Amino acid sequence: MKKRILTGITTTGTPHIGNYLGAIKPALELTKDFDESFFFLADYHAIIKNSNNNEIAESVKNVALAWLASGLDTNKSFFYRQSDVPEILELSWILNCVTAKGLMNRSHAYKAATALNTSDEDKGITMGLFSYPVLMAADIFSSDFKKALPAALAVEVFHNFTLVHDDIMDDAPLRRGKETVHEKWDISTGILSGDAMLILAYQYFENYEPVVFQKLAKLFSKTALEVCDGQQLDVDFETRKDVTIDEYINMIRLKTSVLVAAALKMGAIVSETNDENANLIYNFGLNLGLAFQLQDDYLDTFGDPETFGKQVGGDIIENKKTFLYLKTLDVADKATVKKIKYFYRRKLKDNNIKITEVTRIFKINDIPLLIKEEIEDYTQKAFATLAEMNITEANKQNLKAFGLWLMNRTV
Repeated sequence: MKKRILTGITTTGTPHIGNYLGAIKPALELTKDFDESFFFLADYHAIIKNSNNNEIAESVKNVALAWLASGLDTNKSFFYRQSDVPEILELSWILNCVTAKGLMNRSHAYKAATALNTSDEDKGITMGLFSYPVLMAADIFSSDFKKALPAALAVEVFHNFTLVHDDIMDDAPLRRGKETVHEKWDISTGILSGDAMLILAYQYFENYEPVVFQKLAKLFSKTALEVCDGQQLDVDFETRKDVTIDEYINMIRLKTSVLVAAALKMGAIVSETNDENANLIYNFGLNLGLAFQLQDDYLDTFGDPETFGKQVGGDIIENKKTFLYLKTLDVADKATVKKIKYFYRRKLKDNNIKITEVTRIFKINDIPLLIKEEIEDYTQKAFATLAEMNITEANKQNLKAFGLWLMNRTV
């Protein structure tokens, strides 16, 4: 597999010595370690900061001259202007149409800009700045992104199938801030909708050649069975009184993290990387998935109802033996353990008192801190696998940024 590096240079001025030492020279040094290098003059990105076309055009010339004069070898590198690739704008629009606004609210460029405003946080914020990450994604994936779409859709449809059935089992009224399927229609409709989504997920793999199809289907079937095993354990734990933290971690590994791991490995299979890379990124996803589910446990009790998208305290209402509950049994005194067990043996008509009291017990026993430490531990285990992967540093940083976002998310 060829090793590639891609970077863009925003054309909003004339390069100076700081640009050379901080960006140009290090980037040119990196090209020695890669088979192919792609450098583009980001004149679309420049419009976000400067609407003067003449100044941008002049900057394009100055930046190009600076990089060429600094030693960029066009025989070994692809050097082009962003606006010379029309597919980038086409893909950018497509991605804009499927990108959640809430996701863009958390982008670094938007948050940095709004932080400078006082009375009106959106003063001076254009849609170009707001959707900046989408254009970045279009730059990165403009050549091969379509190849991975069927597998990505299969994972997303399967995931939503599990959520539809999970909501029925939990009798959950809300999902992502909306009525759940069985609440809006009925339980039979929810079951059949989930079943149809599972079948549809498998159909997406029909877009691949036989060898890739076989690998994807094998991994997908294994993952689907593991998710079902995890869901059954989750149901069993509701009536068991002797669940351990290790058993709980294994349950969420099966119910949640194997799907994250499989999704990443499917990307590796589609791109036809080597088995070592595919297995490493699977392990990355496995640990990241555990961190994700533990963060979900935390948010279920301590999340903001305005941003979480589900009923806060739902796990407490349903007597779910999450890490929060099990850790409390480990660290609390006998009187506190007796009290929390009392609440977890009952389902009340008015759950406000139950949620308030159990949350208070969690807080006085430092459970929020302890679960955050656990989330951090699994996140760092995921990051440790990045060092072993044969991928670019830029891609490692992207994966790390994704992991950090999961660890610190509020939804």
